[in-house]
Amino acid sequence: MCKIASSIDRWLEANDIISKFSNRYSESIFEFKRLIEMSLIELFIENEANLHTFEIKLDTYRNKYCDNILESILQNPNFINNTRNLKTSLFGSNTPTKNRISQIINSHQNLKKMLLGYMSYDIFSLYQSLLLSKESNCSNTLNTIIFYYIDFKGIISFAKVFENLNVLESVHIIYCFSLNSFTQQIINLTKPFKLKSLFINGKLQIDSLQSLLQSLLQKSGNYLENFGFGKYQIS
Repeated sequence: MCKIASSIDRWLEANDIISKFSNRYSESIFEFKRLIEMSLIELFIENEANLHTFEIKLDTYRNKYCDNILESILQNPNFINNTRNLKTSLFGSNTPTKNRISQIINSHQNLKKMLLGYMSYDIFSLYQSLLLSKESNCSNTLNTIIFYYIDFKGIISFAKVFENLNVLESVHIIYCFSLNSFTQQIINLTKPFKLKSLFINGKLQIDSLQSLLQSLLQKSGNYLENFGFGKYQIS
């Protein structure tokens, strides 16, 4: 959905269509984009296309015309049955949208890769039933999780999540917040914690950074391959 929307925007710009409207953020443009996007989704569904990667990127701007698209996807589960990679970035989604996304998330049983971006506790909770379910096949298929700009504060289920994932091969933490909360939860894991990438913003004090790194490295052992602090990166 993210790339579809971006492609529509580029097409509108290339054909000088947006300039014909007095306000590029008018309801007419919202509706026009929604119509194009909905038509494309319906075309894919009618031709029995299968998604390999499903990326949802929502904010207040896109919430206005995305619910119908999500509902159409839910009514045609075969469209996303074979999805292996799920990427979501959610900013301020309303309750109906969250409910639809939660249903879509829980319909994925064979995910191999999951990217979770820009979310806090209330959004992350949408994923817990999938990641913690003993009935979900994700526990035996999911091998990569990427956390991107997530605030870990208030999320207390990480230990259970990682214990439930049987084939997890790599964890990537990219510029997330409240890392101490996350670290305290994974220290006592009985399974190896395969942290492959750790990128930290430059706002941490040196003493806090040293303690955090010591705890994470003790737990992840020699798995770490990529590290970055602020603008500095080491691979």
